[in-house]
Amino acid sequence: DDVYARSDGFIDSTALKFGSSTAGGLRSFLRWKIDIPQGSTIKKAFIKIKAKTEAAGGNFTAKQLLLDGYPTTTDFNNPYNLATKSGAVNYSTSNWNGIDGSWNELSDISTLVQKFIDRNDYIPNDSVKGYIGLSIQQGDTIGDNYKTAYAIEGGGIPELVIEYSPWIVEYQITDGKKDAVASSSAWDKIAAC
Repeated sequence: DDVYARSDGFIDSTALKFGSSTAGGLRSFLRWKIDIPQGSTIKKAFIKIKAKTEAAGGNFTAKQLLLDGYPTTTDFNNPYNLATKSGAVNYSTSNWNGIDGSWNELSDISTLVQKFIDRNDYIPNDSVKGYIGLSIQQGDTIGDNYKTAYAIEGGGIPELVIEYSPWIVEYQITDGKKDAVASSSAWDKIAAC
């Protein structure tokens, strides 16, 4: 699942936006079902999203945050004020490639993913407690200054790429109509919802 929300209550599931606009803050919310075994060590993790040309302003530092609890599809109906865990990871948009269709790898969030799988009640691949939720928020920007990426409904498939001991797994958010697809290699593409 993926959606962006504005501070004035507007919600859109056809694009992901983060930063600020004249209407207020812009926050993107994403969730993936993961099956990393408890006790694993996260070596590297990042969100990979496809840019849309629509953007405004210059560079800023966005924040990537782990959502508290186990977010559901219903939570994404009004997500702007969803609770987050402490420990934001910054992402400098000076690294953003804004050319339409260009893939962008955000900064490493291995600490956030490690915090998630270290929860006592985390259950790998569970229909509730196997979902990790992340948010990309405005950080230090004000005014009309944001970045835009494709959401599932807009034609993009945001990915959460995780390298952990001993495997590397690549998760894709899907439209919910596809079953999990796994390859025989060390890279798996798994449906998120």
